[in-house]
Amino acid sequence: MGAAKTSISRNWASASIGFDASASISGSLLSFGRPIVSLAMPQNWTPACILFEVQACPGGTFHRLRSDDGATYVQMMGAASSAMGASLILDKVGSWHAFRMLSGSVNSGAIEGIQQACARTFAFFLEG
Repeated sequence: MGAAKTSISRNWASASIGFDASASISGSLLSFGRPIVSLAMPQNWTPACILFEVQACPGGTFHRLRSDDGATYVQMMGAASSAMGASLILDKVGSWHAFRMLSGSVNSGAIEGIQQACARTFAFFLEG
């Protein structure tokens, strides 16, 4: 019998996406359909839900990401200086060519942007 493996190696890449000060929409990140393994939240995140806009192909239009039934927006809540592992939400986001994030809340079906007090940067870790 062979020796037991003591570690698992994966190919992964890291990338960042940021919000400018006083912005509620981030820059975009090209994920090329690669699964998102995890993300790290920035320090001092101004409390807000995180919603997503996705792009199907280079130069395409960004569309707000909705749930499987199309009835609600896909959103997540994160705390400042925390890390999140793979989840159903990150799986949905990572399957697109590119994405960007919105800092906001959903009231009566409409998204209301919540501006970040200072520039904020998220770190993403993607497979491949």
